[in-house]
Amino acid sequence: MNTKVYLPFIDGLRALAVLPVVFFHANFKLFEGGFVGVDVFFVISGFLITRLIIDDLENNKFSLSNFYLRRARRILPILFFIIFFSIFFAIALMNSDQLKLYINQIISVIFFISNFFFWQNTGYFDPSTEIQPLLHTWSLAVEEQFYIFFPLFLMIVYKFFKKKIFFLIISFSLLSLILSQIGGNFKSVNISLSYPFFNLPFEFFWQAGSANFYLPFGRAWELLLGSLISFSFKKSFFKKKKYSNFFSLAGLILILFSIFFYSQKIQYPSIYTLLPCIGTALLIIYTDEKTFLFKILTFKPIVQLGLISYSFYLWHQPIFSFSRIYFGVDLSILNSLFLIVLSLMFSILSWRYIEQPFRQKKKINNKSFLINLLVFILVIFAITFLIKNNKIKSLQPEIPLSLKETIKMSTFNDCIDIEYAHMEDNQNWFCILGRKDIQKDISFAVIGDSHAQSLFPLFNSLANKKEIKGILTGFSGCPGLIGVQSVRPDMQVKNCKLLAKKFYNFIKKNRIKKIFLVSRWTYYTDGEYNGKRLQHLSNNDTLFSNKQTSKKSLINGLENTLKKYQALGTDVIFVHQAPMQIFDPYFIYSNSYDEKNKKINSEKLKNYSVELNKSLDLQKFIRLNTDNLKKIYFNFITIDLNDFFCENNKCLVGNDKASYYADDDHLSIQGAKFLINKFEKFLP
Repeated sequence: MNTKVYLPFIDGLRALAVLPVVFFHANFKLFEGGFVGVDVFFVISGFLITRLIIDDLENNKFSLSNFYLRRARRILPILFFIIFFSIFFAIALMNSDQLKLYINQIISVIFFISNFFFWQNTGYFDPSTEIQPLLHTWSLAVEEQFYIFFPLFLMIVYKFFKKKIFFLIISFSLLSLILSQIGGNFKSVNISLSYPFFNLPFEFFWQAGSANFYLPFGRAWELLLGSLISFSFKKSFFKKKKYSNFFSLAGLILILFSIFFYSQKIQYPSIYTLLPCIGTALLIIYTDEKTFLFKILTFKPIVQLGLISYSFYLWHQPIFSFSRIYFGVDLSILNSLFLIVLSLMFSILSWRYIEQPFRQKKKINNKSFLINLLVFILVIFAITFLIKNNKIKSLQPEIPLSLKETIKMSTFNDCIDIEYAHMEDNQNWFCILGRKDIQKDISFAVIGDSHAQSLFPLFNSLANKKEIKGILTGFSGCPGLIGVQSVRPDMQVKNCKLLAKKFYNFIKKNRIKKIFLVSRWTYYTDGEYNGKRLQHLSNNDTLFSNKQTSKKSLINGLENTLKKYQALGTDVIFVHQAPMQIFDPYFIYSNSYDEKNKKINSEKLKNYSVELNKSLDLQKFIRLNTDNLKKIYFNFITIDLNDFFCENNKCLVGNDKASYYADDDHLSIQGAKFLINKFEKFLP
């Protein structure tokens, strides 16, 4: 295959890549694996970029500055235009906090590091990413980083190690593939100074972390696969294509299978990513004029969609995100289809009047291009500077101060996270609930993580009301169960296992007959809605753990806790966590506030609140096991907070007067006090 010949089926392949990504972001259930379209793009990019470079390198004609300039002409004009265009919508539709975060996103995009920004600030499968207009630029950043460093790599290799180029690329590809599989499992807490020095919680189908998804180290192999294809063509490795129809069709099937059968529940990227990438490779290698797929992929409307695919990819996410911010997250199918058509229309216009002119030197020479680019960057930077310094402010109205004040969690700091609270000689390891001056024995106790802290106003108010005394203790990220250790780097300072043991001995000594277990239970079993940010547990002091081990440890610990307290004649009251919201309450209230009527739009408030079914699905494992344990242990009582916060399949973030939440999972002071009448019967 001539490396300079235009390949129209590649544009058809681009169309195949962009559509599932757009449908995935539109939340079309059939396209739950639509995110694999990005992997198809990566392989295509690696193939085409290498194809552009190798001939010039072999003929000593390659110019790094010309290469960068061509890439800049291809990528930056429409990207910067959309960023500039979107700023006005951000000012109009985002609240002040969102706007400042968005400005940071813009800066990260301009410096080609948005993948690092989103790695630090959000997970790709987080529900809240639906309102991140520039989230999709993470993949551009990966490609841009590849464009910057890969030509330099090829120049060095061609000069000093030309005969080993295949070996080097394959080696780097394998290393990157390994990182994509295990990278999400790597935690610094697994490093030890004692034998075996390193315990890797390698679980083959474990959900990788967001670092694995966004960063180039576990993605490079996809681009390098495309590069290997290009080198293979150059060396004529695929001259004989006896089974071209079969292999090209097999490639399409692999891509389609990934689109329709993958979902956010699988580890990604990982060995799963091999399927769409190998599928893309087979299509590139075996599609020629004689194959059936060539006729489909070169069908004019499909090629045209491929030609505008870059603009289409850039436009669709901001359009969807700003629509969700304004109208609410639950877009209907008709609304989504309209937004897709709108994205297509903008894409056609921007391809025709921005992409095409800037790619042609005859229309815009290099000097004019660079001047235009510099002006755009300076204007964008000027606007971001003005926003950061509050010279340009959000047009969204501030919610009333009385309402904003309710979005606060209890800040009473003498209850949990007391350093070395687990040590036997530390006497200040809990806080008193109720009046300290009451000369009464302690009648109840609460242990748990930061969710227990958030319920301090509830338990303290009830203790005062009933004129009884209680205690509250715990560590953030610790469920407070007997025999359960939280795998974390600060175990010496905050040892969950020892604190739970100390708590038990205190209950036994003081003959306390009622304890409450309060934690964000899914933090230790399933993480968040995207399956990530999970705190590992263990039933021993090893640093080895993974998702399955953590689940097993929690249930074993809960059963052991019930058994121990039942022997003491102590009732154990297990408080199921409050439904985890998708969005921060400040965002919800800001976008639900009707300035004209000076009140909260109850429909928007409901729309942004999490669905009960979604919350129950996250809690499925813990609820199933607690239901089973209730049949065995007579002293085991559960309190379901869904009963208090949910109705008509929605778990409300609050009402028009107050927020029940301080953030997406902790109850606010108002939310905790809302439960007072409901909890009263559970206290002595």
